[in-house]
Amino acid sequence: MGTPEVLARAGNIVVPCVLALRAQGFAVSMKVINEREEWKAEKPDLVLRAEDPLGLLGLASLRKRRGRRWRATDDEIDAFFREFYPDIAPGDIPAH
Repeated sequence: MGTPEVLARAGNIVVPCVLALRAQGFAVSMKVINEREEWKAEKPDLVLRAEDPLGLLGLASLRKRRGRRWRATDDEIDAFFREFYPDIAPGDIPAH
């Protein structure tokens, strides 16, 4: 099978993320507000906002995969906490 390809969050992913968003039909923009970058990806029916292009691409992927019903259900949230935070008692799981 060979060695798996590894991608990591680093400076060299910014441009490919913007290119991938544009390939999906998004107009991408950035402005600095209070010394922080605010990135935006827009289509006529969807606006995504994030701190960086990787965040935008993650949101675009989430929306593409889950559609308008992208929010997690109560059961999905409970399953998430059981898998990733098994030491949290069910009564201590944050309200959702």
